[in-house]
Amino acid sequence: GIQVTVTTVRVIVGDTDRVSAKVKPDNAHNKTIIWTTDHPEIVTINNGLLTAKQKGTATVTAKTEDGGYKAVISVIVDVAIHAPQGFSPNGDGVNDYFVCTLDSRDAYTLIVFDRSGQVHYRSPDYQNNWDGTASTGQHAGNKVPVNTYFYTLSAKNSGQVITGFVVIKY
Repeated sequence: GIQVTVTTVRVIVGDTDRVSAKVKPDNAHNKTIIWTTDHPEIVTINNGLLTAKQKGTATVTAKTEDGGYKAVISVIVDVAIHAPQGFSPNGDGVNDYFVCTLDSRDAYTLIVFDRSGQVHYRSPDYQNNWDGTASTGQHAGNKVPVNTYFYTLSAKNSGQVITGFVVIKY
């Protein structure tokens, strides 16, 4: 038979990861393993080296050359969320901005709130920046006051959440 080291692997789009399989028993005649994937658009496999192409799930199969034995690995590929860059002044102390980057067109939500928990901004899906204008709360329609604000950025498909804070100064 074939034994795999892991049965489920989670990877991020763009990552590569090595998986391995071993033919049992150790003195088996045919030790050559052929790797295949049922979804090459999601993940490719080359001699045990896995490359994550896009979000989704795939099954990777390790088979002996004669096809007599096989073992499977489930691969789950998530999108990576990168933490927002925060506010970066452009030199004049005005028009600061907040930019989030995502590795795919995953819908996500950015929520910005203050220490008391009052939400000042909730992004529409796919919008990846915030200029400090409140969309809700007591400052709706205006720039929020100079302060420290907290945020959560959550990707809908992967369920990943990033939290952090930004200091707003104009």
